[in-house]
Amino acid sequence: MLLSRALLAPALILGACAIAKEPPREVLSSCLAARVTSSDIAAEELATSQVTADDDFSPGVKATYLISAGETEVGYGQSENSHVLIYGEHVLRLSSASLAAGTTVSPRPFDPFRADWIQLRRSGRTYLCVSFNFDGVGRSGKHQDVRAAYLLTPGRSTRHRPMLHFTVGPVAQSSTGQGPHRPHQGK
Repeated sequence: MLLSRALLAPALILGACAIAKEPPREVLSSCLAARVTSSDIAAEELATSQVTADDDFSPGVKATYLISAGETEVGYGQSENSHVLIYGEHVLRLSSASLAAGTTVSPRPFDPFRADWIQLRRSGRTYLCVSFNFDGVGRSGKHQDVRAAYLLTPGRSTRHRPMLHFTVGPVAQSSTGQGPHRPHQGK
């Protein structure tokens, strides 16, 4: 496994293409809210109780937060000059994420320990969602309902690179707290 990471690392530091097809609006809004917002979407909160790290995830990449999403290792880390999202063998620079329609804020780093990690499913597609509230800003006052999210759309096969999208926006808090996931108040 380590040998395959070492051999593939130069080709793995990927950025999402600026012309990437945007995921369905319902998937983006569910990701941003960190809960299901449409009846045709299923969500599964990823277990974050068993976090690992790997200083030598691949050459030039230090994984500071790794968890399991089924059979796939996902997480957060840093390369020489950028923060990255990890999806299996793929390493995607946050700064290269495509901006969702209406998003005017540039992609930015986040605290993976305070973020909500979720798998969303819709129409046979599975998405990795990481939703967060700017590490403090958004916890109280007029910004408490503002969140940001990265949504990763895996390729149709392991040979196709995943696409990474970034969005920011207001999220109305659920008064019922129903659904498979409720936003964290901090971990």
